[in-house]
Amino acid sequence: MKDYSVQLDIEKDFYHPEIDLHHRTICLYANEFKGKCENLRFYNDGLTLEEGKMCGVFISDSIECDSFDVMIASWNCKSVGGTVSVSVSPDGNEWFSWGVWSDTAGISASASSKADLGELDIDILTLKEKHTSFIFRIELKAIENAPVLYSVSFAINSENGKLPKTDSLFAENRVNTRIQGTVPVIGGRICSPTSVSMAMEYHGVDSPMQDVAAAVYDNGKDIYGNWSFNASFPAFHGFSSFFDLYDAEALKYALSCGFPVACSVKIQKGQLAKSGYPDRSTNGHLLLVTGYITKNDNTWLYINDPAVQSGKITVLLSEFMDIWRFGGAVYVIQPKPEKFITHLENGMPVIADYVAKNRINRRYERGSVGAKYVVIHNTDNWRAGAGAKAHSQYLKSFEQGQRPLAWHYTVDDEAIYKSLPEEEAAYHAGDGAEGEGNLYGIGIEICLNKQPRGEKPSEAFIKAVKNTAVLAAELMVKYSLPIENVRQHNAFSGKNCPSCMRENGMWDEFISDVTAHYEHITSSNYKIKI
Repeated sequence: MKDYSVQLDIEKDFYHPEIDLHHRTICLYANEFKGKCENLRFYNDGLTLEEGKMCGVFISDSIECDSFDVMIASWNCKSVGGTVSVSVSPDGNEWFSWGVWSDTAGISASASSKADLGELDIDILTLKEKHTSFIFRIELKAIENAPVLYSVSFAINSENGKLPKTDSLFAENRVNTRIQGTVPVIGGRICSPTSVSMAMEYHGVDSPMQDVAAAVYDNGKDIYGNWSFNASFPAFHGFSSFFDLYDAEALKYALSCGFPVACSVKIQKGQLAKSGYPDRSTNGHLLLVTGYITKNDNTWLYINDPAVQSGKITVLLSEFMDIWRFGGAVYVIQPKPEKFITHLENGMPVIADYVAKNRINRRYERGSVGAKYVVIHNTDNWRAGAGAKAHSQYLKSFEQGQRPLAWHYTVDDEAIYKSLPEEEAAYHAGDGAEGEGNLYGIGIEICLNKQPRGEKPSEAFIKAVKNTAVLAAELMVKYSLPIENVRQHNAFSGKNCPSCMRENGMWDEFISDVTAHYEHITSSNYKIKI
C-alpha cells in the first residue's frame, strides 16, 4: 500500500459546513485523511478509485480521541452505483464493519459481529473496555461507476461535547409534517426515514418518505431504522449529514441555529404523562425535534412525530431526557455548498464554490438548447486582492433587491473559481433576460487585480488569459461548440469588454490559443473533468 496524500493545499473551511454542529462526533473529510491506500485517489473533493480500478482500500493512521466504549459511524458518500464499507479497529487487530452501503436501493446491508474486544450490533459498536484511539478502514467498490466518499464521522460516548450553550429561550423551525402511516404496507416501520424526509424537505429537497425508506433499507436485518444508513443517506442529495450523541444544550444550540434534529427515543407507558403525550410505549422510535420554548423555568420541545395523526406535539424537555436513547442519539442534516476540486488540462485548479440556491443571482434555468456560447469578460476591478476567490465570495453575498448579476467562472493567474453550474443561465452578457448571451452563454470573468491600470499587460494577467484559453477549449469540447461561439461580452451588448484584452490587441492571440488547446484535447486521451 502507498501513502495517501492530498496534493492541493486548500484551507480546511472549504470542506466544512458554515456552522459546525458536531458535538461528540469525530468528523474527518477526505482531504484530511492520513494513512495508506491501494487503488484510491483524491478527486473532485473526495476519496475515489483510481481510473480503471474496481475496488480500493484506505487504512487510516491512529485517531486519538476522548475515552469511549460506544461508537456509531456514518459517512457522506455518493455511491453512483458502487458501494462503500466503513470499518473500525480499536487495537489494529480486530475489525468491526458497518456492512455494505449504497445509495442505490436493494444493496445496503449491515454486518453485525462479535469479537474479543466487543460487539457491533447493526449500527452500534459496544466495547468491553474504554479506548482512547482507533483506526478506520474504507473499502470502495465500483459496480456501474466509482463511488466518491467525502467524509466519515464517528460518534462516541465521550464525557465531553464540543457545542456551546445558547442563551436563546425560544427557537421554532417551521417544518411540514409527514405521517408515516399514510405509506401503504411499510408505513408502521418507517419513522426513521420519515423524520429524515421531513428534515430534507425543510432544507429544500422534497424526497418522499417511501423513496427515503427504499434507500436506507437494511437488507441484512430487514429494517428501515439503521441509524448509520439513515444518517448517511442525505449526502446523496448534497447534504452534510451525520449521526451524533447530543445532550440537552447541544440540541437547543442546533435548533437555535435553524436546524431541526431527528432524535431516537424509547418510550414506556406513563413516561410522558406531564407532557400529555399519547399513552403508548415503543422500543424504538424516531421523531423530529423542530424547536423549543422556555417559560416558567420549564423548557418545552416542539416535535413533529411521524406516528401521531396530528403530526405536531409538545413535550417537556425534562421528560424527553428520560426517553432519549443513549441520552442523545440524533441525525443532523445540514445543507452544504456544492463544492469540489478538479483541474484543467494544464493543471490549474478549478474550485467550485457555488452561490447558494436561495440567492437572487441563482434563479435562472437555461432554455432547452443548453449552453451555446463561451462569453469572455474581464472584471474591471483593478484593486489588489480582487482575484478569483474574492469575486467568488462577492457573488455569494447578493441579497434580495440587488441586481441578479452572476457569471459561471472567475479566472486569475493562480486558480479558477466556479460560482454557478453550467446548466444554469446567468445575467452577465448585458442583453436582457431573453438575450442569447445571458440565456445560453457560459460567462467567464478574467481578473485584473495584478494588472496596473493603463500599463501593458502584466505577466499575471497574461497567465490568467492563458488559463482562460484552456478553460474555454475544455468547454468547447464539453458542449461541442465551434470556435466562432467563443465570443467577447462586446458581441452581445456593445460594451467595451473584455476591455484589457481589446485595448491591448490580445483577442486574436487568445482565439489562436483556444484553438490550439482544443485541437490538443480532441486529439489526445484527455478526459474533460470540469
